[in-house]
Amino acid sequence: MLLLGMIIFISCKKEEESTECDLTAETEMYQKKLNAFVENPTVASCNALRQYGIEVTRKAEKCTGYSKDSFLKVYEAYESIDCTPFK
Repeated sequence: MLLLGMIIFISCKKEEESTECDLTAETEMYQKKLNAFVENPTVASCNALRQYGIEVTRKAEKCTGYSKDSFLKVYEAYESIDCTPFK
């Protein structure tokens, strides 16, 4: 999951004239959710991390210069995460 998150944040470069691609706050929040999951791997913490990953991907998708196909793969990866093994 960490690798998947990093792919999202690296795939969107910050542009000088736009703050739309500045995902610094989102990166920090993703890290907090990831840490919460690692410390307490429950269905709830897994779903929170998964859902936040999808939300951040939606924000990152607004960045220019990247194909929709690359984001589709990220969405598919997040959608395929199965949180049911955690209690």
